Amino acid sequence: VIGGDIAPEKLAREDIERIRENVFLGGYMGSLVANDHYGAMVTAELLDAVASKAVDYYAALPDAASADEQSKRSVALTNIGDVMYWQGDLTGALEKYQAALAIRQRLAATDPTSARWQREVSVSHEKVGNVVRDQGDAMAALAEYRASLVIREALAAIPTEDPTPTSETRQQDLLVGHALVGDVLLAQGDTAGALAEHQISLTIAQLLAAKHPTD
Repeated sequence: VIGGDIAPEKLAREDIERIRENVFLGGYMGSLVANDHYGAMVTAELLDAVASKAVDYYAALPDAASADEQSKRSVALTNIGDVMYWQGDLTGALEKYQAALAIRQRLAATDPTSARWQREVSVSHEKVGNVVRDQGDAMAALAEYRASLVIREALAAIPTEDPTPTSETRQQDLLVGHALVGDVLLAQGDTAGALAEHQISLTIAQLLAAKHPTD
């Protein structure tokens, strides 16, 4: 991670090359410290080509690739989908997110006890939902958000011996899931349904805040 001023003109060439190398070798996009939309666009500008290279690399693997390699491919697809989403290419982002979702669903089906893979499926449903929402298809978005929420509710209800994701992460996922469903219901005019979802989200937020009163 590179902190401070991340405007392209302020980054040294070796910093840019280090970002690209770490991203590709690590199988993920990495992150730049930024608190605004401009920072996100800088991330997209720097990492677009690298993400494409990663997708091509994992796409060339045989169908019998290990679960770990398949998981990395889903991460690469998700990351380039993120770049496309930031750049406003909703059609391209949707294609990548759906491809990642399909991989994660296959992985989750091979080991239904894996909380990690179940959560990754829920994240992919959320990302697909974000795109179709922005494309104006509220019904499709609601279906994706609810599919994500069902998984998150199931994960939150089981013991957390598996540390990935943690109990707190599961609660945070629930908070977001209920809020997203509530937002769509509100946009559709279902104020009662939206209120119920946001009240659940608020309750979770209050419980999390009570655990971290200084945050």
